Amino acid sequence: MKLSRISILLLALVLILVSGCIFGGGDKVKEYTISGTVINLSGGPIDGVILSISGDKDLVIDTFDENGGWSAVVEGSVTVKPSHEDYTFEPKEIVVTKANSEVNFTGSYTGPYTISGTVTDENQDPIDNVVLIISGTDTDLEVVDFDDDGAWSAEVIGSVTVTPKLEYYVFAPDSLTVGSPSEGIDFVGTYLELFNISGTVVDEEGEPLPGALVVITGYNDDEVTADEEGAWSAEVRGPVSVTAVVDGLNFETIVVEEAKDNIVLMGTEDSMPELILHYTFDDVEDGIVLDSSPNGFNGEVCGNPDFVPGLFGNALACNGEDAYVGLVKNYFSFGEYPNFTLSLWIKPKTLGNWTMIFTAYAEQDMLLGFLEDKLGMFWGTYMGWTKTFAVPTNDWTHVAFSFGDELGTLYINGVEVAANELETTVDAMQGPFEIFGIGGGDHNGKFHGDLDDFRLFAGELTANQVLAIYNEAEF
Repeated sequence: MKLSRISILLLALVLILVSGCIFGGGDKVKEYTISGTVINLSGGPIDGVILSISGDKDLVIDTFDENGGWSAVVEGSVTVKPSHEDYTFEPKEIVVTKANSEVNFTGSYTGPYTISGTVTDENQDPIDNVVLIISGTDTDLEVVDFDDDGAWSAEVIGSVTVTPKLEYYVFAPDSLTVGSPSEGIDFVGTYLELFNISGTVVDEEGEPLPGALVVITGYNDDEVTADEEGAWSAEVRGPVSVTAVVDGLNFETIVVEEAKDNIVLMGTEDSMPELILHYTFDDVEDGIVLDSSPNGFNGEVCGNPDFVPGLFGNALACNGEDAYVGLVKNYFSFGEYPNFTLSLWIKPKTLGNWTMIFTAYAEQDMLLGFLEDKLGMFWGTYMGWTKTFAVPTNDWTHVAFSFGDELGTLYINGVEVAANELETTVDAMQGPFEIFGIGGGDHNGKFHGDLDDFRLFAGELTANQVLAIYNEAEF
């Protein structure tokens, strides 16, 4: 049988394709670069460490830069593991499948080792009576023996923190943490002279503010009260920071490094940001909670809450099952307010895990509620959970949360208790609310207890402003 010219060409093409598959004509595995550090607990490199990279092609790295840095070109999935006879590492190993510049390991020395350094004054002279406190999981000792140059040494086990102590001195650095044999653990001490400072506390018009609290922070924190003419004075060891506290006023902080009089602390008016909405829970008509702000962003009663005597007039009583207040409609989004603060009073009857006092959801969850019986604030990938705190049941607690340019700050009873760095800004959350619930929402557990005086501000409140809201209550 004769083959046509076209059939012959097709057969040749098939043979070429088959041979390509058989003899390695497939796609080549793509190479990529990984890098990181191998350091000790002091942040320095570890002599003699070996980094094994296992995968399709095994590699061994034994050369690192002065910061413990390394890099390698690999392909496919690889496992990176450091080793050293005198160290354990955290993590023990890392599996990598794509380019990664954060393949980092920290090593802890496993046996006794020696650390040494000096403690001197600014003239490099030894300091009499200084004590070096060395503390850690497996070490707790004090060094009091120094040579004529202020030098010292000690044998320790595990990670330790070294801290010099002597009354009326400050040291730079104030402490150091080490986890392997180390020299050059040096401290320089500065003696703090005693001196007097004085001044006045006035308003923007220069009028004295008698009774103002002057707050002094530094080596010894102190508080003094301005007299009838707004005058104050204190004896300090410097440098110190000085400011004043008066409800409704803001004061700058002044740093004082030597004796000084006529220090004027001027208070400026602490105006509140605009209210987005304000629910007092005193005005409820046909299942609608009226907004007391000028915006008229009314709320809608959901489920079967009660309205009971609260801290200011009526309070919203949530049953923990189906009762909360939502928005009548999507009046606004948080994308309109790059900074904001929410403030409310809570009186929980029970606590819980993932039970929510306030829920807002557009592109991410923003939650105020209880995580394992402790109060905290959560904002999706923007912040995560703040540190959580115990609050009492059957008693009123004021809670405020401010969302600023860089920090999310939680206040309890007028006091800042947590500040979390933000991963992004709130203006990334432009969408309308799918959920907006005071007392809960359509998912997660719902709050069981009473809520009063819910406010949402179009700006970040200062600590003084939060404290002023807390002080509105009369217990």
